[in-house]
Amino acid sequence: MQQIIDCDSSNLGCGGGMISNSLQYIANNGLCALSTYPYTSSKGACAAASCSRITKTNGYRNVPSNSQSAFETALRTVPVVVAVDAGTQAWQFYKSGVVTSSCGTSLNHAVLAIGFGTDSSTGISYWRIKNSWGTSWGENGYIRLGRGSQYGSQGTCGVLMQPSYPI
Repeated sequence: MQQIIDCDSSNLGCGGGMISNSLQYIANNGLCALSTYPYTSSKGACAAASCSRITKTNGYRNVPSNSQSAFETALRTVPVVVAVDAGTQAWQFYKSGVVTSSCGTSLNHAVLAIGFGTDSSTGISYWRIKNSWGTSWGENGYIRLGRGSQYGSQGTCGVLMQPSYPI
């Protein structure tokens, strides 16, 4: 992630960007191991020339927008990069549990959807999302967003609006 913030000139570092541009950057340049290019949460000089590359992709594929079934199908195969509205209190101050309240659809943050499930104590279905804010945030760096038609076609926090994954 830090590599994209520092090196992807088609985006604006910590000031924002497009998921598709980031995935295309990885396809063109590969991605460094986190151990050789750690996340610092601020833009710095690009150091990709001296890192240990772990992967290179052949591009990316968009998941159809606002389709829970297509999103679920993609997640059965590969983690999916999504944009979410992380500007609300529901996201900013998340500690644990499944977010079921409205948290908006003004997409402003890219995260990684890694799976889905159902909370054993409440029976609430959720999407499991890995955030970039460190393990002190949320559930050791993860958040669970309500999953199902009751959260609208765009999904909780807009999770279903712009999903993509590397190929």
